Amino acid sequence: MREKYVARSIGDGTVKVYRAASRQSQILIRHNRIMSIRPMKPADSEAVSLLSHQLGYPMNEETTRARIELIMAQPDHAAFVVESGGEVVGWIHLTVSHSLVTDTSNVEIAGLVVDERFRGHGLGKALVARAEQWTLERDLTDLKLRSATKRTEAHQFYQNLGFAIVKTQARFEKKVSESFPQ
Repeated sequence: MREKYVARSIGDGTVKVYRAASRQSQILIRHNRIMSIRPMKPADSEAVSLLSHQLGYPMNEETTRARIELIMAQPDHAAFVVESGGEVVGWIHLTVSHSLVTDTSNVEIAGLVVDERFRGHGLGKALVARAEQWTLERDLTDLKLRSATKRTEAHQFYQNLGFAIVKTQARFEKKVSESFPQ
């Protein structure tokens, strides 16, 4: 049987997550933090890089650090990590999306991963709760994401959190170079 967790916002963008197995253990555990969510920082680059490998996007620590710095400099982006015992064991990247074809802006989850050793313990749920809070802080109400069709376990996770599949689509990519078509 999996344990349940309770997330509590304590201000300054930090969310603390506590075990919720029983009323008594809630009281005891509240004084002994299990995990916390905080904004990502460049010093997290090694852990974020390792977690990105688990997600299927390998990158080295130097590249990861540069991307974190770039994201931190963008007001329409945010990234948070979840720590357990002082170790970064998950992260989420958020971005505000604007479009000419829709009447509202929204927040998109650009990436979410929890260390394989810690999956199924409420960490991903807590990261998504932090994403919901960040969305509302921007006076937005729509939180969206894209997930590869092969990630069926992730789809179930998102649906359990209230996300609905609204469409399927093909994704196209093209490398653009300085040579232009004639």
